Amino acid sequence: MPEVLDVTVIDTHLRQGVIFEKFDALKPGKSFIIYNDDDPKPLYYQLLAAKGQTLLWDYLHIGPKEWRVKITRKGGEREETVGEMVAKDSRKAAVFKSLGINFACEGGKTVREACDGDDLQLEDVTKQLSAIQKSSAITEMNFLDWEIGSLCKFLIELHHQYIKNNTPFIKDLAQKVAKINGDKYPALMRVSEIFSDTAELLVLNLGEEEQILFPLMIALSEAFKKSENIKRKNFDSVAAAIAARQAENEKVYEGLQNIKVLTNGYQVPPYSSYSHNLLFKMLSEFEDDLDFHLHLENNILFPKAIKLENIMRAAKMIK
Repeated sequence: MPEVLDVTVIDTHLRQGVIFEKFDALKPGKSFIIYNDDDPKPLYYQLLAAKGQTLLWDYLHIGPKEWRVKITRKGGEREETVGEMVAKDSRKAAVFKSLGINFACEGGKTVREACDGDDLQLEDVTKQLSAIQKSSAITEMNFLDWEIGSLCKFLIELHHQYIKNNTPFIKDLAQKVAKINGDKYPALMRVSEIFSDTAELLVLNLGEEEQILFPLMIALSEAFKKSENIKRKNFDSVAAAIAARQAENEKVYEGLQNIKVLTNGYQVPPYSSYSHNLLFKMLSEFEDDLDFHLHLENNILFPKAIKLENIMRAAKMIK
């Protein structure tokens, strides 16, 4: 039976260090269980960023008053993750999306792990990915080569602006369609409610990215390029801030996935109004934009920033 670590009795500022040490002490294939009174999902993102594919995270019990998670150190050769595949070739995103594989928020999984979790056949998924590789190459932006500051600017000017421009209209449209057609299609009322709550959280997240997280990462990048040190008292941990942001982003993603289920994949009923059709079309486009937005953050921008922070800490550039 794996050892159980009760993190509720550990000081908040010490928890990450204790758990990291516990993980590093594990032999391949061995596990321990953490017990907490809140969802430890931010810790998952911190461990994933630092330990990569050597980590296996399994929820044993989920709330509402206690959470138990089994953390295992995997062995064997490292496989490429879903997020890494999409980062190298964005065409593969279409394959994963069509199969319901969450490359945006769960890009740290391998194809094998994603198939196991979603009851997919690994051989079938591999064939579809291979077909993409054999098709003619397309011209696209190689975001892996972009600097942190350029990625932040791109996200703000393109995706943040798209969300800010379209969210109010979609929210009002959803309320209008639900009011008119809610008696005939009760799910529309729930769609309107979920989008309103999800959009509110998303816009809040964008503000925190623009005002706190992105400036923090850019400051880190600029200091490194200039070989300048950063004083710890004036600098919050990028990895910790990213973990918190990823946990919030996952709530947004789950909200839109619930809408997708309620709308049967945005399938408009026969003889529906123009407004009904427009709403489902805009919701589908909104989901596509969010998928790409979260992919750029979770699979490219955030790993770059965490890697840079680790390099600077090792070099004693953060004091």
